Amino acid sequence: MKLCSAENCGPGKLECLLSLVSQQPHVPNSGSTCDICSVCQAYIECILKHGNRPITLSEEERTELEDIMSQWISYLSSAKSVYVSQEKLMEEVQLSKSLSFIGDKSLKEWALSLSQCWGSHYRTIRNNMSPNCPLLHTPNPYVATQNDTWFYWDSFFVVLGLLECQMFETSGGTIQNLLRCISQFKKVPCGGSVEMMDFTHPPLLPLMVNEWCKRNFFQGKFEEAQNLARIALPLLEIEHTSWISTGGTHCLAQWAGGPPPGYGSFCERPHCTSISLNTIIFVSEVCIADLGSLVHQASEYSKFWEYARQRAIDIGTHLWNEDEVCWEDICPPEAGRPSTWNEYAMQLIPLWAQSYLSQPPWGLHPNHHLSRVRAIRKLFDNEEEVPYSFVKSTCKDALNWMEQEDAQPWLMWFVAHSLRRMSPQVSKSFVSDWLQSFYQKAPARQYSPCTVGLLLNLLSENADLMEFPISDPLISTFIMTLASNLRRVLGTGLHGVYLTGSAATGSYIHGVSDIDIICVCNDRLSSDRKAAVSMCVISTSSAMHIEKVEVDVYSLSAVQEGSPEFEVKVTYFGENKDSSITNSLEEYLRQGGKDFWLVMDYENTYLNGVAVMGPPARSIFSRVNHGKMVQSITGAITLLLERVSQPTVKVDMLCSAILHICRGWYWIVTGLLSPKVFCAKWALLMLVGSAESCPQNLEFHSVVSSAVQSRTCPTTHLSLPSETVASFARYVLSVIPNY
Repeated sequence: MKLCSAENCGPGKLECLLSLVSQQPHVPNSGSTCDICSVCQAYIECILKHGNRPITLSEEERTELEDIMSQWISYLSSAKSVYVSQEKLMEEVQLSKSLSFIGDKSLKEWALSLSQCWGSHYRTIRNNMSPNCPLLHTPNPYVATQNDTWFYWDSFFVVLGLLECQMFETSGGTIQNLLRCISQFKKVPCGGSVEMMDFTHPPLLPLMVNEWCKRNFFQGKFEEAQNLARIALPLLEIEHTSWISTGGTHCLAQWAGGPPPGYGSFCERPHCTSISLNTIIFVSEVCIADLGSLVHQASEYSKFWEYARQRAIDIGTHLWNEDEVCWEDICPPEAGRPSTWNEYAMQLIPLWAQSYLSQPPWGLHPNHHLSRVRAIRKLFDNEEEVPYSFVKSTCKDALNWMEQEDAQPWLMWFVAHSLRRMSPQVSKSFVSDWLQSFYQKAPARQYSPCTVGLLLNLLSENADLMEFPISDPLISTFIMTLASNLRRVLGTGLHGVYLTGSAATGSYIHGVSDIDIICVCNDRLSSDRKAAVSMCVISTSSAMHIEKVEVDVYSLSAVQEGSPEFEVKVTYFGENKDSSITNSLEEYLRQGGKDFWLVMDYENTYLNGVAVMGPPARSIFSRVNHGKMVQSITGAITLLLERVSQPTVKVDMLCSAILHICRGWYWIVTGLLSPKVFCAKWALLMLVGSAESCPQNLEFHSVVSSAVQSRTCPTTHLSLPSETVASFARYVLSVIPNY
C-alpha cells in the first residue's frame, strides 16, 4: 500500500488508514464529499465491509500503515503552509461600551488582557492551496479555535467575543465564511476540514448574523446591518430547510444517523429528538423572522414565526415531562443515556432561549406586531408549564456540577443566562464568583478562543460595577459630588441615586443635553428636608458651573408602585438664570406640567438607569404598564403637535419635537427607550421602507434627517416647515394603533 499520488485525490483513503492504526472504530463513509480517485474509493468500500470496528492487523501490515501514517503527518505539515498566522489583527481592538464601564479595576484589566488574545489565533488561508489539502477554503481571515481550524459551535462564542471587542470586520468575515459553506455544501460543516463535512452542529449561524446586525444597527450602521441580512437570509433558509423533519406527528428535528445533517457537538445519540437541538432551532427561526423585518421583508419571512410557534408548541407537548418536571429527549431504546453534561444542557438551553428572547425585535415593519412576539415568548415563560421551582433546582444542580474539573465553560455561559430567569442579580453574583475562582487565576492566553469569547460576553452582560457612560470627567465628577452631597443631606434616609436620560445611555451632548438624576428616599420628606435637598442641588451645580441639571426625588414606595407622586423636583438652568423648585405633583400639574413626562422618565430609568449609589435600578423601579405607556406617549405627541402648530414656533422647538416623536414611535414598536438621535435614524429606515405606500413619507424623511443634523451639529442653521412637522406627528399618531 502506497500513499496515493493521484493529482486530485483527497485524503479519504488516508483517513481510513489512520483510523485503523489508531484503532478508532469510526471509518469515513463511502459517500464522503472528498474528491478521491476510484482506487481509493474502492479501498474505502472494502474497509467499510468490516463495519464500524477496528481491523486486526498483522505486524507487517501495521509497520506498513505506520510508514504511510508518517507520510500523512509530513503531508499535513506541508498543508499547514496554507495558513498565515498573523499576530497583528486587521482591525483595532476596542472594548464595547459595557466592558469599558466595568468599575472593578482588576476585572477591567482582565477583560483587556482577554481582548488581546485574538492575535495568536488569527489565520488566513492562501488562495493557492493544494487540491489535496484537507482544509476548506475560507475567503476571509478567521480565529482558529482548535488545531488551526474553526468549529461551527465554537464560532458562535468567538463571534460574541469579537463583537465585545468592536471587531466588526473580523466577526463579519467569520460569518461570511460560514455563509459561504451553506452556499457550497447546503449546510455548515462541524469544522473547517474535509473530514468534518458529513456532520454539522445546531444552527447557530442565524444567531450570529442577528447579533452582528443588531450591534451594527444600534451603533447607527444601518446600511451595513441591512446588507449582511439581505445576503444571509436566503442562505439561512437553506440551512433551516435541512433541519425540517419529514414525516412523524410533529415538526421537531432529530439527530440523523448519518450524513447530512449528521450529528455532533453534544455527543448526540442518532435518531434522537433533542430538546437542546430543537430549542436552538426555535431561536434561529425567531432570528430569521427578525432579520426579515430588518430588510422590510417581514411578510415574506413571517412563515418563520409560524415555524417557531409550532415548534414551541411541539416542544411543550412532546419534550416536557410533567411527571418528572423536566425536559426530556425522545430517543430509541438503543440510543442509551446522555452524558452528564448533556443532561444539564437539556434542562438549561430552553431557559437560555427564554432569556435570549427577552431581547426586543427589530420592529421595522407595521405587520411585525409585538403581540405575536409576546405570544410565542409566553410558551417558554409559563409558570404552569415551566415551574419556578424547576428553574431554581436545575440551576442549583448545574452550579454544583460546575465545580467539577470536567465542567464545560460554554455550559457555564448557559447557566448564567438561565439564572436571569430567577434574578439578574443572582446571575451577576454567580458570574463574578465563578470568574474570580476559576479563570482569574490563570493567564488569559491559556484559554481557547471559544472560552475567551464567552468570558468577554459574560463580563459585558454582567458588568454590574458600572462607571458613568460619560466621557467628560467634569460631568462625571459632578455626578459623584452631587450624590455624595445628597447622602450628607439625607443620611440613612437615602436609598439610591440614579442617572437617567441621555447621560445614562451614552448619548449625552455637552451644552445640549440635560443631566437627569432621580433620587430615591426611604420615606416621604418633610418640608425642611425638601428645602435642604433643593439647596444641595442648586449650590452643587452652581459651584461646579454645571448647567441644565434636573433632579427628581421620590419615595421608595412611590417608585415601587410606579406612582408619579414625587417629593420635590429641582431644575437648575445655570448662572444668572431662574431655578425651578416644585414641591408636589399637584403643584407641577397646576403649573402646566404633564404627568406623562414623569411616566416616561420612570420607564427610561427602569430600562436604562445607572446606579450612582444604591441597588440596581431594575431592582426597585417598576416597569410602566404597557397601556399606560402607550397613553403617555400618545399624550406627549399630541402636546407636541399643538406646540409645533403655533405660528411663532422656533426651529429649535421643531427639531426637539421631531426627536421626541421618533423616540415615542420607537418605544411603541420595540418596547425600548433609546437615545433620541438613534430613534430618529431608525425612523428614517421606517419611512424609507414604507415610502411606496405613503409618498408623503419622503417629506417626513427630510424633516427627520434635518432634526438629526441639527442635534449632532448644533451650529447648523436649518429651515423646517412646521406644517410638515405637524403632519409627521399626525402620521405617527395614526400608526400607533397598528402596534
